[in-house]
Amino acid sequence: MNTTSAQSRFTSVFSSVSRYVLWSVLTLFTLGPIYWMFVVSSRSPVEVYDKPNLIIDSFYTENYTKVFQDRVVRNYMVNSLIVATTNATLVTILALFATYALTRWKLKGSDSIFFWTITNRMAPPAAFILPNFLIFTQVVKFGDFMLFDTKIGLILVYCLFNLPFAIWLLKGMLEGIPLELDEAAKQRLKQIITQPRQSIVLS
Repeated sequence: MNTTSAQSRFTSVFSSVSRYVLWSVLTLFTLGPIYWMFVVSSRSPVEVYDKPNLIIDSFYTENYTKVFQDRVVRNYMVNSLIVATTNATLVTILALFATYALTRWKLKGSDSIFFWTITNRMAPPAAFILPNFLIFTQVVKFGDFMLFDTKIGLILVYCLFNLPFAIWLLKGMLEGIPLELDEAAKQRLKQIITQPRQSIVLS
């Protein structure tokens, strides 16, 4: 009996240790390249060609400050921030409206619409190049203005690829929300709207 208990205890300890060792190795394998990039970025141009060393002896701050001092790189970063933020906001709003309508309202072919949206992600990006180019250069054109080579055009292109994926992500989340919460929210909103009117009429 004692032997069996000792063996089970040894098996439990061994499995726990093996699990921790495995996760530690996987963590090092994942974070190793990130740490190595940070080490290389902290070196001067001369030290980069020196012998590899995992320990940071000195930190060359000019590698970080020079990026923000360069006007061209700074403009690239601002453009990327504008495009990414606007695209994320627009995709979230549109995906939320579309997913709410498809999950809460009984629309014909809603499942087919969901499947069609995800098939846009399966299509090769090259299939959208020519149609988007024609739309941005020929269709949406007002005088000298066109969407080609503009931030608005880039945002719309990103929406084309990100919107289907966002709809599918929100689908499971909205389906997990009970319909009773929607009804309660509608009743609460109705009370908020009608109560001020009633108080004004009574006064």
